[in-house]
Amino acid sequence: MKSIFSWAVLLASVLLTACSGDSSLPASNATLTTKPGVGLASSFSVSGDPAGNFGESFVGPDGNGFIVVSPTDNQPAQALYRISNETTQRVPGGLSSPVSFDATSTAPIQTTPITLAQIVGTYTIVIDGVPTDFQIAHDGTVSTPTSACKLRGGLGVPTGIVGTVPFAFTMSGCTKSGAFNGYLISATDYKPSSFRLVAENGTSIIDAFAYKDVTP
Repeated sequence: MKSIFSWAVLLASVLLTACSGDSSLPASNATLTTKPGVGLASSFSVSGDPAGNFGESFVGPDGNGFIVVSPTDNQPAQALYRISNETTQRVPGGLSSPVSFDATSTAPIQTTPITLAQIVGTYTIVIDGVPTDFQIAHDGTVSTPTSACKLRGGLGVPTGIVGTVPFAFTMSGCTKSGAFNGYLISATDYKPSSFRLVAENGTSIIDAFAYKDVTP
């Protein structure tokens, strides 16, 4: 319990910094001419972002959430927006021109509730072409016992964005490194994977599907 509590405190701090109305928040570094639906997970066409033309949004009932933008559907995201009622923060880097979503192209993403009990186990993801294994323990901690690319961190308390769990971790020995903050996302659209991992470290994005090890 001590481990998951400490990671929950860290994640709470991160989420308050990224999503609250605190006056210390940095100014927005991107402008969205349209906002995704509140309390919904949706996909849509994007224009104005060099990261790509396909967007997916995951927004809680309070209007806080995130958007990922990919070159096309089924390709890894190249940009992540953290959105709230006050700010819009894009990683990597801001944009001087506005970004818009085509409302007529919106389609629902069928997210599914995700709990710690469901996802305890060993998983494989592929980061920049390199397979990496990691384990989720019963207390929510995440570790990598065997792979050269190491993930170490923990899961947080769900924030109200259906089908997502916050995930804070560090990476070492990988093509990307540093402290990352993001989410595990569970959706029927992402089957046969167990969930999708999307995270950012301020300068780069990780977007990978995780497959559970079912070896007896």
